[in-house]
Amino acid sequence: MDLLKSAACQEIEKYEQDLISLGKKLWRLSEPGGKEVKSSETIVNFLVSHEFSVTKHYRGMPTAFRADFGENEIGGKKRPNVCVVCRFDAHRKLGHVNGNNLQALTAVGTVIAIKSIIRTSSAEIGKVCVLGCPNSAKGWLIKMLNRKAFKDIDVVLSAMPGNRTEWDPVYVASKTYRATYSGLAAVVKEDSFAPAKNALDAAVHAYSNMLAMKEHFGPHWVAEGAITRGGHVGGKEPKQCETVIKIKGHTDRDLALLERRILPCFDAAAQSSGCELDLVLGDKSYRSMINNKSIVYLMQLNAYYCGVLATPLKKRQVMPSVDLANVSHVVPSVCPIYFIGTDAEVGTAEFKSAANHHQAYCYSISMAKTLAMTAVDFLETPLIQFNCKNDLEETLRKEKDETTFMVFPVNQVTVYSLPNAIPVDSNTGWSKQV
Repeated sequence: MDLLKSAACQEIEKYEQDLISLGKKLWRLSEPGGKEVKSSETIVNFLVSHEFSVTKHYRGMPTAFRADFGENEIGGKKRPNVCVVCRFDAHRKLGHVNGNNLQALTAVGTVIAIKSIIRTSSAEIGKVCVLGCPNSAKGWLIKMLNRKAFKDIDVVLSAMPGNRTEWDPVYVASKTYRATYSGLAAVVKEDSFAPAKNALDAAVHAYSNMLAMKEHFGPHWVAEGAITRGGHVGGKEPKQCETVIKIKGHTDRDLALLERRILPCFDAAAQSSGCELDLVLGDKSYRSMINNKSIVYLMQLNAYYCGVLATPLKKRQVMPSVDLANVSHVVPSVCPIYFIGTDAEVGTAEFKSAANHHQAYCYSISMAKTLAMTAVDFLETPLIQFNCKNDLEETLRKEKDETTFMVFPVNQVTVYSLPNAIPVDSNTGWSKQV
């Protein structure tokens, strides 16, 4: 371990108790997404005390912030800017079932270590910033991306607490659609046929079509649907019915294939029932996560020195969609999972309890050291900076090639017909005409 990395770890150890106190305070606050006023203020005050320049209400979001230290353009030369994502929202009713208090601790510990390296380094090696992202459950990091929050950033680091350590986890891509069928409201009579435009029939047919199509799904495809509005009075057919569909795939290619299979099911239901279809894409569309290969490799090397080892897995487990995945298609990014000392699943009451145990805070401190050491490698080595950027470009190019396809190939039309009805010497029957 070189001197800079050793100094980064020592800086985290110096403020270890302060960081643990920060994590415990956030766990007690447990503020829901979009309303994390006290949590945001607590983290901002901590960063200000460590000489970070903080911008509150970042990109028009009340509880978002950005804290910077250093310069990324010195003497006309551009220096790298390392960004660490900080999440601090909790579930509205259940509290920190995702362990975002630990995620915030890890992020803050990482940036104060990088700050000390930038300050003490003999060369001007770059800049560090932390983006405080509220309401991560609703994908507000995508909003920050759309509002150009990552335009001056060269690499994004993040780590999520979990029940295992995995450096390159699969975060699925997903999209949500809302299908609204409009027909004619009518009272059902026993002695009459159903109306020609039955919105409820359309919604049921669409759902049935989707279930039938599941037989032809790929191994990593998931489609979920629910009729969210189907009438309130028995015996009376509603004028409108609404169905919500969520589709998931391991990669963007999987999602594109699945989308082409599923959406025609809803159009067919509208045509067969004579209803109008209003199909709207939801605002929560997540891409698949691209964990940058070069950064993942460096993290594994640095984690060894910190005692953070990957958990042996018989089968790779799939993680829910994450908003950082959209950022990873624009900026080299990583989002590993790290073990916090429990086998409980993320999102459960048991995991919430484990997220406030002392061992969970110790594991988070070790992960902060790992991220800080990885950031040191990135800041002081131009070749690594080049490799990270090149890895992302290569992955995007490969992904583009995979998704540039015709989902349903249009084959040459073949028509079969009887040539004539007059007997001939040759064998008669169906002849092929193209």
